[in-house]
Amino acid sequence: MGPFLRYNGLRLLLLGGCLGAALLAGLRGAPLLLVGLLGSGVLSYFVLARQRTAMVGALTQAAARRQDARVRAAAGPPDGIGAHPVTPDVGPRG
Repeated sequence: MGPFLRYNGLRLLLLGGCLGAALLAGLRGAPLLLVGLLGSGVLSYFVLARQRTAMVGALTQAAARRQDARVRAAAGPPDGIGAHPVTPDVGPRG
Protein backbone atom coordinates (compact mmCIF):
# COMPACT_ATOMS: atom_id res chain seq x y z
CA MET A 1 0.00 0.00 0.00
CA GLY A 2 3.07 2.25 0.09
CA PRO A 3 2.85 3.61 -3.48
CA PHE A 4 -0.90 4.21 -3.11
CA LEU A 5 -0.48 6.24 0.08
CA ARG A 6 2.53 8.11 -1.28
CA TYR A 7 0.75 9.15 -4.49
CA ASN A 8 -2.44 10.25 -2.77
CA GLY A 9 -0.52 12.05 -0.02
CA LEU A 10 1.40 14.01 -2.63
CA ARG A 11 -1.86 14.78 -4.44
CA LEU A 12 -3.24 16.24 -1.19
CA LEU A 13 -0.08 18.32 -0.73
CA LEU A 14 -0.44 19.67 -4.27
CA LEU A 15 -4.09 20.48 -3.59
CA GLY A 16 -3.14 22.32 -0.41
CA GLY A 17 -0.43 24.26 -2.24
CA CYS A 18 -2.79 25.24 -5.05
CA LEU A 19 -5.49 26.26 -2.59
CA GLY A 20 -2.95 28.31 -0.66
CA ALA A 21 -1.71 30.02 -3.81
CA ALA A 22 -5.27 30.80 -4.91
CA LEU A 23 -6.08 32.13 -1.44
CA LEU A 24 -3.03 34.39 -1.54
CA ALA A 25 -4.19 35.59 -4.97
CA GLY A 26 -7.38 36.79 -3.30
CA LEU A 27 -9.83 34.11 -4.44
CA ARG A 28 -12.62 33.04 -2.08
CA GLY A 29 -15.47 30.53 -2.17
CA ALA A 30 -16.22 28.50 -5.28
CA PRO A 31 -13.52 30.11 -7.46
CA LEU A 32 -10.94 29.19 -4.79
CA LEU A 33 -12.01 25.55 -4.87
CA LEU A 34 -12.24 25.46 -8.65
CA VAL A 35 -8.76 26.89 -9.17
CA GLY A 36 -7.33 24.66 -6.43
CA LEU A 37 -8.82 21.45 -7.83
CA LEU A 38 -8.05 22.20 -11.47
CA GLY A 39 -4.55 23.44 -10.72
CA SER A 40 -3.64 20.44 -8.57
CA GLY A 41 -5.12 18.05 -11.15
CA VAL A 42 -3.06 19.49 -13.99
CA LEU A 43 0.11 19.69 -11.89
CA SER A 44 -0.24 16.15 -10.57
CA TYR A 45 -0.59 14.81 -14.13
CA PHE A 46 2.91 16.06 -14.92
CA VAL A 47 4.66 16.20 -11.55
CA LEU A 48 3.47 12.86 -10.14
CA ALA A 49 3.75 10.69 -13.28
CA ARG A 50 6.45 8.46 -11.75
CA GLN A 51 4.50 7.96 -8.52
CA ARG A 52 1.31 7.23 -10.47
CA THR A 53 3.12 4.59 -12.54
CA ALA A 54 4.46 2.96 -9.37
CA MET A 55 1.00 2.96 -7.80
CA VAL A 56 -0.59 1.39 -10.89
CA GLY A 57 2.16 -1.26 -10.98
CA ALA A 58 1.62 -2.14 -7.32
CA LEU A 59 -2.16 -2.33 -7.76
CA THR A 60 -1.76 -4.50 -10.88
CA GLN A 61 0.57 -6.90 -9.06
CA ALA A 62 -1.82 -7.15 -6.11
CA ALA A 63 -4.73 -7.89 -8.46
CA ALA A 64 -2.68 -10.58 -10.24
CA ARG A 65 -1.77 -12.21 -6.90
CA ARG A 66 -5.45 -12.25 -5.87
CA GLN A 67 -6.46 -13.74 -9.23
CA ASP A 68 -3.77 -16.43 -8.96
CA ALA A 69 -4.95 -17.30 -5.46
CA ARG A 70 -8.56 -17.59 -6.70
CA VAL A 71 -7.50 -19.86 -9.56
CA ARG A 72 -5.44 -22.07 -7.25
CA ALA A 73 -8.30 -22.30 -4.75
CA ALA A 74 -10.79 -23.22 -7.48
CA ALA A 75 -8.47 -25.90 -8.90
CA GLY A 76 -8.15 -27.68 -5.57
CA PRO A 77 -5.02 -29.26 -4.19
CA PRO A 78 -2.36 -30.60 -6.55
CA ASP A 79 -2.34 -34.35 -7.25
CA GLY A 80 -1.36 -36.40 -4.27
CA ILE A 81 -1.67 -33.64 -1.70
CA GLY A 82 -4.51 -34.08 0.69
CA ALA A 83 -5.68 -37.27 -1.03
CA HIS A 84 -6.59 -40.19 1.16
CA PRO A 85 -5.22 -43.58 0.19
CA VAL A 86 -7.79 -45.90 -1.25
CA THR A 87 -8.00 -49.16 0.64
CA PRO A 88 -9.76 -52.16 -0.79
CA ASP A 89 -12.94 -53.25 0.90
CA VAL A 90 -11.83 -56.09 3.09
CA GLY A 91 -14.66 -58.31 4.14
CA PRO A 92 -14.76 -61.58 6.03
CA ARG A 93 -12.61 -64.22 4.44
CA GLY A 94 -13.43 -67.67 4.28
